[in-house]
Parts: sequence; structure tokens; C-alpha cells
Amino acid sequence: MLSIRKLGRGREGYYLATVATGNDHGAGLVEPDGYWLGEGARLLGLEGVAEPADVHRAMAGREPASGRLLVSNTVRVAAFDCCFSTPKSLSVLFALGSEEVTAEIQAGHNAAVEAAVGYLEREAACAVVLGTGGEVAPAAGFVACAFPHRLSRAPDPHLHTHVLIANLAPVGDRGWRPLDGRGIYGEARTTGALYETPLRHQLTHRLGVTWGPLKGAWADVAGIDRSA
Repeated sequence: MLSIRKLGRGREGYYLATVATGNDHGAGLVEPDGYWLGEGARLLGLEGVAEPADVHRAMAGREPASGRLLVSNTVRVAAFDCCFSTPKSLSVLFALGSEEVTAEIQAGHNAAVEAAVGYLEREAACAVVLGTGGEVAPAAGFVACAFPHRLSRAPDPHLHTHVLIANLAPVGDRGWRPLDGRGIYGEARTTGALYETPLRHQLTHRLGVTWGPLKGAWADVAGIDRSA
């Protein structure tokens, strides 16, 4: 499943807390490091593990290396939080499985997330070119940071990844501009399906997982009761 919400400036600290401070949700579990995704991130020299200082600067619309302002500091939205969640049944299997099973589920989930974000970047990376009457122009890509989480805030088993798509994008010789979020929301249903379908393929291929009946693009692991 994919859900999307806007993230205000200065609100990215939650996603960094479980990594930067060792916050374990009260369950003895520290979440994995965040990591960068997107062509825009690559253009800023952001690859691999997402260091907190770089995340804070990107979410503030600044160049991570220099701190130079890339988009107006009057822009209130820091990022679009695209949350990719596994079915509850798969989260239960992840929580109860062996180390090998857990690693394969995490890898399959990550691959499905990256495939879906790649589609969204290709289809929805557009920016508002300020000073031209609200003109929208194609952007070269996203500055995105993925934060894998294994628990809900409850905390219950809930394997999911928050992909924070920073509200800035490169637009050729026009520099960096705020994103036009309408494309992201408009592609939400398709992007969700393009996460769920590769997820099933990944886990079938990696672990031989079988699935129950489809409910739209969604399906649970066969033999695991969601209500358990």
C-alpha cells in the first residue's frame, strides 16, 4: 500500500531519530539507516547512507555540501512523504522469520520500493517555475531519502518505508525549483500497484511465498491470518 502526505519544514527529525539517537520504540530495535534515491539526489552528490546533516539541509531546500539556498525559504512543504507498507501478513512473517527469511523479505521490499519510486520519478518529476505565472516544467528527477522501518509507532510488526521526496528539483538551466505535487498524487494509485506487484514477485522468487486472492493490487501471504 502507498500513502502520501505533506511534510512541513523542520519535521524530518522523526525519521532520523531511530537511527541518529538509537530510539528503539521501546522494543529493543533500532531502525536501519536511511539512504538516498533519485537523480536529483545524485546531482547533489547524495548517494548511499543519508547523513542527518545532509537530510536536514535537503529538506530545508539547501544544497547539502555548501548550505546554499536552492529554493525559497518561504516554501512551507519540506517533502512529500510516500509511505510504502507491506501487507500485515508479510510484516508478521518478517517479525517471526529466521535471520535469512528476514533478510530476504527486507531485500525484496527494498527492491519493490525502488522500482515504484523509479516509476514515480519518471512520470511525476515536475517543478513549478516561479516568476512565470505558475508554469510547470519537467524536472530531471527527485531528491529522495528512504527510511525503512520495521515497527509501527504502537509498536507492532509493520514493515514499511517512508520515502521523503524533498520539495526541490533540478530544471535544466533554470536551476532548482519547488516540485509540482499534483503529479505525485495523480500517480499514487499506479505507483502503489507498481510496488505491490514487484513485492509479490520478489518474495515468490526469493522465498517461494504463495499469496491469497488479490484485492485490487493487494494480496496477503497465504496461510497467515491478518487478524492474528
